[in-house]
Amino acid sequence: MASKEACRTRRQRRELGGWLALCVGWSMAAAETLPPKPPPKPPLGGLLYMGDIRFNRQDGGIPALGLDEVAAAGDVFDGLVVNLTWAQLQPDPERLDTAALDAALAKIRQFNAQHPNRRLALRLRIWHGSGAPEWAKKLGGPPVAVRHRGVRVTVGRFWSGPYRSAWRRFQGRLGSRYDGESLIRGVSNTSCSSITSEPFVFPADPESLKNLKEAGFNDDDFAKCLLDAAQDYAAWPTTRIDYAFNPYRTTGGGKVRHDLGFTLRVMKDWRATLGERGVLSNDSVQFPPPAFLQPIYDEMKRLGPPIELQTHSPKGLAWEATVNYALSLGAGALELWGETAFGGYEDIAPETLHRWSAQFKKNSGK
Repeated sequence: MASKEACRTRRQRRELGGWLALCVGWSMAAAETLPPKPPPKPPLGGLLYMGDIRFNRQDGGIPALGLDEVAAAGDVFDGLVVNLTWAQLQPDPERLDTAALDAALAKIRQFNAQHPNRRLALRLRIWHGSGAPEWAKKLGGPPVAVRHRGVRVTVGRFWSGPYRSAWRRFQGRLGSRYDGESLIRGVSNTSCSSITSEPFVFPADPESLKNLKEAGFNDDDFAKCLLDAAQDYAAWPTTRIDYAFNPYRTTGGGKVRHDLGFTLRVMKDWRATLGERGVLSNDSVQFPPPAFLQPIYDEMKRLGPPIELQTHSPKGLAWEATVNYALSLGAGALELWGETAFGGYEDIAPETLHRWSAQFKKNSGK
């Protein structure tokens, strides 16, 4: 005869099994009633005008829209980058001011209505670093003086918890409002960025690095920021987010060293987290590619599209070879520099630009 304790144990197991079965049933029913995950917006494709970025070489610089340049180029461009600063969009912690973005959207809609055969899509690129609002630059201490192209600017503690939390809240509010905007097909990941819009790039000259270190900059916090960037764009569930990858650089011992292994880890994690929304990018494509970027391009090609690139500064750029190399990597869109003085796209024959546009659109599936 079974003991009372054994009977009690069997009864408890039967009751637990019943509850487990009920919980599994509830979970399956809930999964069946969840709305389907919305598909991402169509990818950008073809040639994009990247805009004039000289505004970033000063504190408080204001970007121009660049629609006049797109119109002057004829029907070459398939889209453009709308450059805005965090300071323009959130002048104080509690208030969004989207007037600049709304004005840009209105002008692009008007342009598209007037040119129904060459409708433009856009990528939204929000710069912080020197373009961060003053309140954000002061989180954790006074703004940090650094040098960008020999000019002194100030940045906030872009690697720190308070700054990152403020940026994530800002992106949450912005994404909740604009993810449903069909014109915005892509958003650039600029989390962790400082002197450019590229997250991995920070000022490493001796003066800047000294000031950053004194303000608390360290490899661990910066690496965590780079690795966690996907979470900053959770409020953009249907918009594609591009990440410009460069070699990760450590600063331990006061010397800057490359750690490509970490960059490749971030690339894999970005794609694993965001799937086809996670666009792989680099803002310095040229041919032949520099040796320090080759492993990044190799990994890009291995991971596959979506891939969207920007050319290196056009001065001395081998345009045709660079375009062919970008196409060989699987890129579906290419941002072009302007500025005739530097050998920008203005010097390239329209028929050549049209041919390039068609090739990139074919890569993107358009």
